[in-house]
Amino acid sequence: MEKKLTADFSLAERLRRRAAETEPDKTPPVIRKIIEVRRVIVEQRLRGHSWSGLAGMLAQEGLNLADGTLRNYMAQIRRAEAQLHSAGNANPSDAEIHASMRQKQAAPRCSVTPPPAGSRPMTSPTSFDPHENL
Repeated sequence: MEKKLTADFSLAERLRRRAAETEPDKTPPVIRKIIEVRRVIVEQRLRGHSWSGLAGMLAQEGLNLADGTLRNYMAQIRRAEAQLHSAGNANPSDAEIHASMRQKQAAPRCSVTPPPAGSRPMTSPTSFDPHENL
């Protein structure tokens, strides 16, 4: 049994080395890249750059997204960071921010609201006669 664990470990190490030598065939999602550069985006917004200007700069770096999308992503990132801060995580990592955002997306968004006061509930007829009113 111990021989098998040693063989698996060396396979894991070989796989890790091989993966480190090659480029990933899947690029990270755009939101992950925005999370990585969020501090720079905030700095540049404080300097006076518009969302449109920042989206243009990102496009020059190969990251194409609309200025409204960038603004929306940054709002989502701010909310996720605030939630993590309130939970006691003073310096959340990029991965923690992304995970927090994904949890919020997975949460159910529908809620049941009561009918307005004074309204009558819809009822179905007690019996149906297709030949009635002919």
